[in-house]
Amino acid sequence: MHIHTIQSKYNLFQIWNNRLLFSIFNAAVVSFEKEVVLYGGSYYVSRYNQDNVKTVASFSNGLWSKIGELKYRRYAHNGIKSGSDVIIVGGYSGTLKTEVWDTIENVSTAIMPEFYDYDHYPHLFRVNPEFCVNK
Repeated sequence: MHIHTIQSKYNLFQIWNNRLLFSIFNAAVVSFEKEVVLYGGSYYVSRYNQDNVKTVASFSNGLWSKIGELKYRRYAHNGIKSGSDVIIVGGYSGTLKTEVWDTIENVSTAIMPEFYDYDHYPHLFRVNPEFCVNK
């Protein structure tokens, strides 16, 4: 079995024996110095039916490669860098815990809080720890 990936302007396509397996969309995408990483998302099972994925894929040097999986299938979520981790928040798939993706080990850990259908790309901002302190 030979599976390879190709990248269009907006989507990741997986090809197996010259047949399109799926195109991932509605994913969280985080950029790093030498790569862009896609976390989760959706693909069309049929014209009007989509499914969610746990796929974590890296685009580097013109190629996509799968580097792991999230704990939960999710789409319409978001991610933000925090040190060597990426915090994955929200998504449309019912109740989902927040995930922390370790960019060194390429593994995910589920943490609280959890949200119910916290979707359509929640905006995430890193702020100074003193930002939330009453003075």
